[in-house]
Amino acid sequence: MNKLIICCLLFIISSSSFSQKKPLDHSVYDGWQSIGERMISNDSKWVVYTICPQEGDTVLVIQQADGSNKKEIERGFNATITEDSRYVVFRIKPYQKDLREARIKNKKREDYPKDSLGILELGKEEVNKIAKVRSYKIPAKSSGWAAYWMEKSKDAAANDDGGDLVVKNLTRGEDKIFSLVSEYHFDKNGTRLLLETVRSTKDSLSKPHVLLYNLVSEKTDTLSRGGNDFKNFVFDEAGSQLAYVAEREAEPKALQKFYKLWYFKDGMDSAVVLADKNSVGMKLGMTISENGNLSFSKSGKRLFFGSSEIHAPKDTTLIESDLVKIDIWHYNDDYLQTQQLVQLNEELRRSYLSVYDFGKRSIEQLGSQEIPQIMQTNEGDGNTFIGVTDAGKRIESQWMGQTRKDIYAINVNDGSKKLVKQNLQGQPIPSSTGKYILWYDRTAKHYFVWDGISIKNITQKIAVPLWNEEFDMPDNPNPHGLMGWHEGDTEVYLYDKYDIWKVDVTGKVSPKNVTAGIGRKNFTTYRYVQIDSEKRSFTDEAVLTRTFNHKTKDAGLAIVNTSGQVTEVKMADNKISFGQVIAANKNLNGSWIYTKENFTNSPDLYVAAGASA
Repeated sequence: MNKLIICCLLFIISSSSFSQKKPLDHSVYDGWQSIGERMISNDSKWVVYTICPQEGDTVLVIQQADGSNKKEIERGFNATITEDSRYVVFRIKPYQKDLREARIKNKKREDYPKDSLGILELGKEEVNKIAKVRSYKIPAKSSGWAAYWMEKSKDAAANDDGGDLVVKNLTRGEDKIFSLVSEYHFDKNGTRLLLETVRSTKDSLSKPHVLLYNLVSEKTDTLSRGGNDFKNFVFDEAGSQLAYVAEREAEPKALQKFYKLWYFKDGMDSAVVLADKNSVGMKLGMTISENGNLSFSKSGKRLFFGSSEIHAPKDTTLIESDLVKIDIWHYNDDYLQTQQLVQLNEELRRSYLSVYDFGKRSIEQLGSQEIPQIMQTNEGDGNTFIGVTDAGKRIESQWMGQTRKDIYAINVNDGSKKLVKQNLQGQPIPSSTGKYILWYDRTAKHYFVWDGISIKNITQKIAVPLWNEEFDMPDNPNPHGLMGWHEGDTEVYLYDKYDIWKVDVTGKVSPKNVTAGIGRKNFTTYRYVQIDSEKRSFTDEAVLTRTFNHKTKDAGLAIVNTSGQVTEVKMADNKISFGQVIAANKNLNGSWIYTKENFTNSPDLYVAAGASA
């Protein structure tokens, strides 16, 4: 396999003509360099990375994967290559010396030097630079568009956080400007842009707005007009639905403010209230949380949001000195009083998972104080979610360092709960479709699966330990973990110290060692390297693994087929460690970039032709 060293970041301590070594002081190690962010274009032709000194300004390097056409951008960082591999967009920091001088002079933050934005068409020389840019975004799975948020002008009011947002068509070079923007989001596919604007402090009649700009039709719809606070904007996978929470009615000095869940989809004139504290399905004493995360299920048929307890408003009729303050603690409380006080603000912001089902037009509150942790399945579309709770058992963490947990199967359609496992010393793991609940029991030292009816030990036929044999604490050892699930949840892939096992969850087929025992035989550990963050399950396919030999300390990369075959890609012979692997277009057969380093050589960045080489 052909490889090309893209850059070498070895720092060489020079010698004088009299072979005198230079003293190792701050002037030396300030110049030591490392590789920061790094990426490869989807077409495998371009590599972008930053060179970062210990002290000083970074350099953004943009070059072709074969080492030619290299361009360096001083102070460049936060780069993104567009989906079509045509442009790289990045920010440019001010000189570090200028920032340092501003800090020394104790300047106001708004008087600090500002970042700029850079846009480069790959293969071209000219960089389009835009001064005074706060941030930028491009669509996650589309190309041709970029939006950048300008710094607010000096004459803007102190409470006016809005600024101009420039929406740029990269292909045509055309710009559209929106004023007073405080927040903005592309949908994943780059067809729509959501904007929140603030009211103008120079116009008493102006109001904040939530706007939706259609990048295809170039039309702008107003979703909400007027209100006090909008937050947690989220699109669904297709970009045709969006939601947010908003508080639009309270007086500025109101002691209680209640948020509502707002919703919009294609074809509607404006956003509508989907849920509030009075909606059917919301429990008494609960309201929509402004601190909870919003998310759509993968199909867009469900919307998840946070609900929280309604707290009593603060009594403002008494002055501070007349307030009686007392903390009461009971020895059976879950937490010590000191810990309760530390966690007070966190507890006041705590929210519990709730779901709105668009098909049934109903709300189910899945989480609660009794079962605070809810694990979704099948990317939010599963029929059964997992509830995890240690309520009433947390006091033992004071001497155990952890707690035992009760595991529940939660029916998402009606909110009903079924106790699956009590007092588990471990953590449950949902299968990819949600059909099974898997857990490792640290006491039994085996993996178990609940199939909706009964619990099965699925690893009792594996003779080698699946736990950490070198665990040296007075406690039950942790497992080596799992690689993931096979498509359809028919099998699960588990690790021992060295190898990877394919285990039938029904127990009808004996476990198969997909690395053929090579790992244990050669004292070499194989561990999966995820190059696609959206991958949810495996088929009978080739996957990239990281290898480490416990005898020789050699490291490398290998291809493992989940049906049972191992192919070494690169095994180092000089104690080299392989760093993060990034694959073009998240494809194992395309080009990769990765780093190699050891005790004497700092990380060097390499590009390789991939699994097919």
